[in-house]
Amino acid sequence: MSNEVRFKYGLRVVDAKEIEQNPNRYKLKVDPPNPPLCPFGNPQKYVGYDNQTGEYVRLTKSVFKRFFRQLKEKNLLGLNQ
Repeated sequence: MSNEVRFKYGLRVVDAKEIEQNPNRYKLKVDPPNPPLCPFGNPQKYVGYDNQTGEYVRLTKSVFKRFFRQLKEKNLLGLNQ
């Protein structure tokens, strides 16, 4: 397995392995200021963030779901429940 850095839609991809190695480095931001655009040109409502570099990142689906579930359990999503 290579240590190659992957990018998708201009954002560095962060997977579960990287999250496990650095559990406090990444988070999911909700409605961030100046978010990156999705492939269709719309601002992203939920986007991964690297606390160390201060950059937005693309989370794999499994990592996104994990962070989303954690925020939902803490009622930090601003969803009407």
